[in-house]
Amino acid sequence: MERIGWLERELEERGWASCLVLKHQRYFSGTSAGTAFLLKEGDPLLFCSEMEAERARRETRLPVLPYGSEPSEELSKVVGKVLREGRIREVAYDEASPSFLYKLKKEAGGIGLRKFRNFFEKFCERKTKREIEWMKKAANIALKGLRCASELVEEGRSEREIAAEVEYEMRKAGSEGTPFPTIVASGRNSLLPHATSTSKKLRRGELVVVDLGASYRGYSSDLTRTFALS
Repeated sequence: MERIGWLERELEERGWASCLVLKHQRYFSGTSAGTAFLLKEGDPLLFCSEMEAERARRETRLPVLPYGSEPSEELSKVVGKVLREGRIREVAYDEASPSFLYKLKKEAGGIGLRKFRNFFEKFCERKTKREIEWMKKAANIALKGLRCASELVEEGRSEREIAAEVEYEMRKAGSEGTPFPTIVASGRNSLLPHATSTSKKLRRGELVVVDLGASYRGYSSDLTRTFALS
């Protein structure tokens, strides 16, 4: 809720009453189950698909408005209806496609739209103690993955096998997933900046590049090391 307080103060300074957050809604809601977060004159509301409603309610303390039980029930229609019924004349937004904005404006009765420039960057400048702990956790999980990789880099193992074991180890340590596919690249493959882990088996005398990352509470880490297989 602290982040929502930051947003409220920022809107107040700009003289804006409402803000629709699409791309970065998890930052304010705390769940990836949502599709949009609306702060309407101080009242927060999270939109999510009907399919994700139960998970959203478990993971956030915000009021949740599911949609999509009917094929014609699109996000732009649901948000537009809320804005129209709330008699909101203008809303700021972070990121949205032109087609979504066109539909939203139509559904909300010609509402004014303001682009909140450098939206996410502004809020990311500040970190709470809890956020710093989450970032450290993501880094520590990745370190466990690297230690696992260092033990597995041996002749005869395939790149893909090592990548799978490393991701499994990070999952056990608490990672929500990986921010990018884990890269294990050996020999000629190690020359590629963004290689893909293949079925190639490691050989003696090769260099092996391991590039991995972990995700925790929305924060990601990224570590790279090169091993010499002698």
